[in-house]
Amino acid sequence: MLACVRGQRVLLGPLASWVLRDPGAYAGLFDAVHTHTVTSADLGTGSRVAAPYERLAADRGSCDGLIGQLRWRPVAEVELYRGCTRRRFCSFCNEPVKSNHVKFRDPADVLDEITVLYEAGVRNVRLGQQTCFFSYLNRDAGAIEHLLAGIREGCPDLEVLHIDNADPLAVASRTGAAIARLVARYCTEGNCAPMGIESFDPAVIEANALTCTPQVQMRAIANVNEAGAQAGPSGLPVLLPGLNLIYGLPGKLTAVTMRTWPGWCGSSMRDTCVTASTSGRPAPTRALLLRRWVSSSHRRRLRISRPGRPTSPTCSTIR
Repeated sequence: MLACVRGQRVLLGPLASWVLRDPGAYAGLFDAVHTHTVTSADLGTGSRVAAPYERLAADRGSCDGLIGQLRWRPVAEVELYRGCTRRRFCSFCNEPVKSNHVKFRDPADVLDEITVLYEAGVRNVRLGQQTCFFSYLNRDAGAIEHLLAGIREGCPDLEVLHIDNADPLAVASRTGAAIARLVARYCTEGNCAPMGIESFDPAVIEANALTCTPQVQMRAIANVNEAGAQAGPSGLPVLLPGLNLIYGLPGKLTAVTMRTWPGWCGSSMRDTCVTASTSGRPAPTRALLLRRWVSSSHRRRLRISRPGRPTSPTCSTIR
């Protein structure tokens, strides 16, 4: 995105990283290049790392003018932290580009941002962007409950309060089960905890440092289903477990995938949302919603969105 600010040409977005690979070729075209967050302190000079949360809080003001210009009802995605709490990154992860180290936001700062958005008219909020909601503040269930309860108390008319991204290692723990119950209690129905299993093939798991085994994933699914299987006021499940799959990772063999997938469909997934994407191609290419125990006798009930067809909209940051 190219913006003009007080006569300066400012480049923002993914293209900024491309330009910085060969700055000589683009010399003189831009006054500032931003690969990360833009703040009042670096608007004219550019950014190469994510701005400190304290800097973003200092820049925060009323959002009335912004929300009023939108012609749709936005979903505000609010980040809880940067980095990943795993000791080793998955081979394909881009989180290190964002932050090599874990940096948590203070719950009061998160609540203040949501309150500002709420006062401006936002009624749909997703606690996303971070690698794992359950790992916020190192799986501090008390702090997470304080945050969720504060949001519900301060923003009583929210229509949507959802989470995004969940490390199955965290969800499968006893603390993860307790946090799942908190999410089911305070968030709105239709919520999903998408977990990155990525592959059922042990060879792919080993080759790509995917620390979650199928056994861990099963415990995580059970914890989420136990907490959120009940229906909400509109009939949607309160909280569903989600499985994220990536096809085409190093070490993948189609024959192994075809052998392992039917076993999961037949014995392990109940009320589970599954998103499958192809490595190196636009994702997602397929989205499957499994609403029953899936066995060979009724796999035809899978709803499959083929490549090229629109899938259900996903939440995103305010644009």
